[in-house]
Amino acid sequence: DVQLGFATVQVMDEAARAQRFPDQSGMGITFTADLNQVLQMGGPVPEDLRGSKGRVQGQLLVPVNAQGMPDPTDILPKLLAAVDIGLEQVDVSGFSVQGLDFKVDLKDGGLNLNTPSDGRLNGGPLSIALTADLKDMANTPAKLTLNWQGGQLNGPTGQVLRYGVPLLAGLQETAAIQGLANINGTLDIPLQLRDGEQLLDWLNRFTGQGSLGLTDLSFAPAGSLAPLAEALGDKGQLKVRDFSTNYSIRNGSLDHKLMKLSSKGQEIGLKGKTGLDGSMDYLVDLKPLLAGRGDGQKILKFLGDSDIGAGITGSVDSPELAMPDLQ
Repeated sequence: DVQLGFATVQVMDEAARAQRFPDQSGMGITFTADLNQVLQMGGPVPEDLRGSKGRVQGQLLVPVNAQGMPDPTDILPKLLAAVDIGLEQVDVSGFSVQGLDFKVDLKDGGLNLNTPSDGRLNGGPLSIALTADLKDMANTPAKLTLNWQGGQLNGPTGQVLRYGVPLLAGLQETAAIQGLANINGTLDIPLQLRDGEQLLDWLNRFTGQGSLGLTDLSFAPAGSLAPLAEALGDKGQLKVRDFSTNYSIRNGSLDHKLMKLSSKGQEIGLKGKTGLDGSMDYLVDLKPLLAGRGDGQKILKFLGDSDIGAGITGSVDSPELAMPDLQ
């Protein structure tokens, strides 16, 4: 046995190995680790992580033959493992995880990870599943499925969601954002970089789809987007009863065919895309706002199917708004 204080590692005897991994040869190992004790050891660990509670335990069969260990590139497809990861409480940078358990199984070159029971992220149930073929990492992407319902929004979550919600662009991590998030999606992730491939080229090969919804959203938009809030009848603080969209991820961008935003009894639509490099290109349909103003109905009749809207461009860090004159 190896006792490290924060972890215990034990080599299985032959009887235990044969029972746990029948008809398999190799070196069997059991291990446990305490997350809180690991983080208390010091080093470059964020301060708010030091109070985290969790554990890792599992069994591992390492392939060994007469010549010893196989070539490192051959180890992953031949490993056998069953690992339980339990995150009792983890708080870091505005994200709070409670009671989230992962089960990880590695067999015949196939990796399967799932959360058997819903833990919580920022108060909302979270489930995750991941599968990967480690025998063909160059050609077969990993498949990730995520479902998060009723999670509390804040500044840090806004930094992530601004890629799918252009109205959140330009906000700082410390921004006061309130509301609830509902996200359901799938993502195919390439497991290997191609020769000479840069990060953005790799991201361009990601594909996926899903839905994103926000309810009771309240925040002060970035200064450049404030005129849009004013057009919706809100000055300073934008209040959105409901926001929903279906999205797809392809060719390096998050594409939205139609977003719907309900505020003060009005519903407006948005369409466009956000690049994974942070660039944005959206059109906000302002016809519903025009309908309730003066000669709005006559103007709409004249416009017919033509668009009248605000353009949101720039980037998620520095958005730009082009507003038409609705007076």
